[in-house]
Amino acid sequence: FNEPFVLVGDTGGGKTTVCQLYAALNGSELSIVNCHQHTETSDFLGSLRPTPADLAAKGKLFQWVDGPLVTALKKGHYFMLDEINLAEDSILERLNSVFESGRSLTLPEKGSKRIEEIVGHVGFRIMATMNPGGDFGKKELSPALRNRMTEIHVPSSMGIEEDLRVILREKLQGRDQFLPVLLDFIHFFTESESKGKRPLSVRDVVSWIEFVLRSEALGLTPEQAVIQGCDAVILGGIGIGTGQSAEA
Repeated sequence: FNEPFVLVGDTGGGKTTVCQLYAALNGSELSIVNCHQHTETSDFLGSLRPTPADLAAKGKLFQWVDGPLVTALKKGHYFMLDEINLAEDSILERLNSVFESGRSLTLPEKGSKRIEEIVGHVGFRIMATMNPGGDFGKKELSPALRNRMTEIHVPSSMGIEEDLRVILREKLQGRDQFLPVLLDFIHFFTESESKGKRPLSVRDVVSWIEFVLRSEALGLTPEQAVIQGCDAVILGGIGIGTGQSAEA
């Protein structure tokens, strides 16, 4: 199972957690880089940085510091690009050779007389996560990169009743009186007009439950905690009330 892969699924579906568990089960350290629109190649590869004072005194003002990808290649760690499709294609194309079977990388950025070429350690693995292309402005990966990775689509646990009940019971810590209310709202929300604004994720529901449990300690009644938690964590995040029917 050495082939690079990318997990594709909605926000809060557990993609990052799956990668963390995969690394832990195989006894490997996992390095994660969270991609964004301003991600640069130096975030992966490393860069020249000012040297400590003792070396600077000898005339060496800068030294190369390996980035997380280079370190993972050399030491055989696992490496993950989180939200890979947020980074610019021109940045990701610099990593194409790492996604190929040779797992190699050249580093002309070091500025040394001889260009360093790194061949990945036998234990090295590279993986990525992303939301579906077109989801809130996110784009698809370039064809060149997609051809180098196996895409695995991760279904949302929100659509699997049995999984959802297990998650809710675990987080409610024995307060099963909240379970019917939460399930009723989740079913209503996912089938209503709100679905077009933003899908409800497991992460949203877990945050709601945490709000409820903490609010109880502050003196709120269970009903108040549930309603205010829903308003603060879920409804407030989607601008509820705009474009909604009176019935909804």
